[in-house]
Amino acid sequence: MKDPLYYKKNIPIFVNKTEAQIRADRYEHFFPLVQRNLILHTGDGLWGRTVYGPLRQFILEFMAGENQIILDVGCGVGRLSAEAAKSFPKSKIFGIDYSLQMLKMASRLWKNDSEIEVDGRDQGFELYTHLGQNIANLTLLQASADALPWEKNQVDVIIAAFLLDKVLDPMKVLAEFQRVLKKSGRCLVFIPFNFQKRELWNKFYPPDRFIEKCKETGFKIKNSREIKIKEPLDRHGNTIIWNATALHMEV
Repeated sequence: MKDPLYYKKNIPIFVNKTEAQIRADRYEHFFPLVQRNLILHTGDGLWGRTVYGPLRQFILEFMAGENQIILDVGCGVGRLSAEAAKSFPKSKIFGIDYSLQMLKMASRLWKNDSEIEVDGRDQGFELYTHLGQNIANLTLLQASADALPWEKNQVDVIIAAFLLDKVLDPMKVLAEFQRVLKKSGRCLVFIPFNFQKRELWNKFYPPDRFIEKCKETGFKIKNSREIKIKEPLDRHGNTIIWNATALHMEV
């Protein structure tokens, strides 16, 4: 891994975001996105389940093996990164996000074993506490998905969940994944096709078109399946259903 530009809150920083970029990035605002992600990823007791359990199961199915370098790109508050690190304690897991606010929360959850106060009252739930964990083989860092701080052919596995329909240039990000992955390296993609711009819908939808774009960058599709994620909105049981495609690809 390359040397960071600097550190902030013990997080290695590999990207210089201007104040204007920070203000314009909705993922840098604690309310509502960081708070909502915090509740979704610590509220198993509220929902009676792990919200992203099917996604976790898919990722761990194709991540077998130890002594690997694994990147969770677009890690958010780091739940999937933490699950991977605990499942493969001899591997090095890197949770990477473009939002420092998300990473600061991830650090509180997975690099600090103190209690965290979580306020779920805006969704009709109570104020509760969550006990953080200090996971030794997990590193959190701020970087852009299209400029990862590794040289060529250094990484064994890349996880990209809820990412490729959020970036401005999915092809550029896929090419960057190709660059850093080792030969026969794995890329585990989970995409709900929630694009924000018309041109991205035209270029990458329906799912078969997205899969062809992945092949154009040189990826081989080893496994493809449809996964539904039921994401709770509130105590009343209102729910978002993500109809997503999960892909296991190799270089």
